[in-house]
Amino acid sequence: MKKNFALLLLALCFFCFAIKSNAQWNLTGNSNATASSVLGTTNAVPLSLYTNSLPRLAIDQNGKVSINGPQALGVLTVQTIYTQPAATWVSAGTPLFTGFGQNAVGNADLILSMASNILNARPVFVGRRSRGTLSVPSKVIPNDQLMSFVASGFDGNSFKTVLQ
Repeated sequence: MKKNFALLLLALCFFCFAIKSNAQWNLTGNSNATASSVLGTTNAVPLSLYTNSLPRLAIDQNGKVSINGPQALGVLTVQTIYTQPAATWVSAGTPLFTGFGQNAVGNADLILSMASNILNARPVFVGRRSRGTLSVPSKVIPNDQLMSFVASGFDGNSFKTVLQ
């Protein structure tokens, strides 16, 4: 009986030591983090961060990030309210950025602001195009479209773009 009790006590000590020795993430910081440390999931379950018991940020298994929404429709999706937009909002591919606003004027505005005493300082939209790849760009050819601003409206079935 004493031998069984001693083995049980030894197993319990090993178990408690194993739990104590595993790296834990602390709210006050982690001085023991290494290049192989992981904060998040190690399987296909998305990582979600909550405030006030509501999901605010999620990173899915493909690395797409959703802020204030249930599912990212692009690489980064930002929404003013937590709701799942209809699939018709993104017609092709995986956009780099999708933003959704609803209910109030200004909720879908994209505002770039700057203050400076430097003469040529200003907010800038830059559209760059090449052929090839991101790591090995090659020159564009005549008639390549370099950048577009497109506006479309929903006709009850789909979004329509009128080009002139």
